[in-house]
Amino acid sequence: MLKGKKVLLRPWRQEDIARLHEFKQDLELHLLDASLPWVSPLESTQKFYESRTKPRNDLITSFAT
Repeated sequence: MLKGKKVLLRPWRQEDIARLHEFKQDLELHLLDASLPWVSPLESTQKFYESRTKPRNDLITSFAT
């Protein structure tokens, strides 16, 4: 966990999946950063979470947003 005066970064947890899925479905958020929408079922977000939380190497870490 990394903590600053205004930001707290922590590893993803299982309970973050629903919120992540909600963000991925929000077309207005995609317009803000010019990214492509990722409209998908919740199961796809679950698989994405699992792929990001598996240890891959010591140089890559994913944080909850």
